[in-house]
Amino acid sequence: MPLAEAKSPPINATSIGLIIEQQRKEMATPQVNLQFSLSPKGISYLSLQLAKYPFHVGRLLKNSSTPEEMAMLFLQSTSGGLFEHDRIGLKITAKTKAVASVKHAAATVVHSMQQGQAISRLNIVAEVGSYLEYTGNLNILFPKSNLVNQIDVELHPNAITLISDAYLVHDPEQQANYFEQLDTTINVYNHHHQLLVKDRFLLSGVQLASQLQAVDKKFDTHASLYLLTPNCTTEENAVLLKIINESITNAELSKKEAYFGSGILPNQCGVFVRLMTRSGQSIQKLNNEIANKLRNTYLKGIDKS
Repeated sequence: MPLAEAKSPPINATSIGLIIEQQRKEMATPQVNLQFSLSPKGISYLSLQLAKYPFHVGRLLKNSSTPEEMAMLFLQSTSGGLFEHDRIGLKITAKTKAVASVKHAAATVVHSMQQGQAISRLNIVAEVGSYLEYTGNLNILFPKSNLVNQIDVELHPNAITLISDAYLVHDPEQQANYFEQLDTTINVYNHHHQLLVKDRFLLSGVQLASQLQAVDKKFDTHASLYLLTPNCTTEENAVLLKIINESITNAELSKKEAYFGSGILPNQCGVFVRLMTRSGQSIQKLNNEIANKLRNTYLKGIDKS
């Protein structure tokens, strides 16, 4: 059903502080806490690993596109997705000059719900000179699902992160039975915890379907990709946007398969791209292309340290 108008008390500095403090308490004991560090030999490794139910952390992996200094792992969930009243917390830290990539082994099903919601919070800390990718988690929104999805990124000087936030609208019987509500937010802070960017949207499945009338309802997979680095100069913005444009070309995503839009984020912290596609595979292809180009540019070409 369409979202009802909500009346909320005015937000001031005190209430924002209380909200942040409450969120910090809820994230105090996340189900997943990962920390990557750089060894004396210049190879990144998993220096801290905590994984509670429903998560399992796989072994560090390498493939043909993995730089030698990078630690790459996959997160797996044994719960079968997100259910009503679930509260999921993840924290990923890249210590000084660490290089890491974290992916999910499969998409996450957000199941139908009666009255409540599921909450997923991700806290990313990219310390000085680190490089961190978090990609590959596609939330599949089943009919009557209700998801609050929040990503908090703390950027320290010279850090670089690639973040992917994606979802798929699933209406298996094609009966216009959509998800109830999606509330997704990414907050980007500097190392003094000053807010640089807040990107949020709140919508119902009915609202989304009506907005897609002008395009095509078959474009049911949506994503926001963020390439973040603090004190991003005009020249660096141009480099990052070039990476996005070349990746779109290399991924061979035609107008029949995807729609794109990109831009520069405020407060000199990087760029973003939004896309609508017909499948999650298109987003995965673009994620891989951007990640490869970003690695080649910053891990082999430009030294920000």
